[in-house]
Amino acid sequence: MAILLLAEHDNATLKAATLNVVTAASAIGGDIDILVAGQNCRPGAEAAAKISGIAKVLVADDAAYANGLRERRAIDRQAGARRRLHPRAGAVDDLWQKHHAARRRPA
Repeated sequence: MAILLLAEHDNATLKAATLNVVTAASAIGGDIDILVAGQNCRPGAEAAAKISGIAKVLVADDAAYANGLRERRAIDRQAGARRRLHPRAGAVDDLWQKHHAARRRPA
C-alpha cells in the first residue's frame, strides 16, 4: 500500500511532527511519498529527500501556497461561523488556535 504524507514545514526545514508521521507510516509499511507545498520550499523538499524510508518527494513550489493550503483557511472560516452561531464553541476554537499557534512558534 502506498502512503502519501503532507509535510509540515517553514519552507526551509521540516517540523518534528513530519518526522513523527514518517515513523508512524513506516510501521504501517509500503512506499511512503511526501508532498512539500509552499513558496520557495525547495530546501524543505531537499530535507524531506534525506529522510530514511521516503520513496518519493513531490514538490508544489508556487506563490499560491505562500500562506498555507486552502484547507487551513477553510477551517478558520468554519471556526468563525461557529463562533457567531454558538459563542461557547467559538471560545473553545480560540483556545485551540492559541494552543497550536504557541506550539508552532520557533524556540
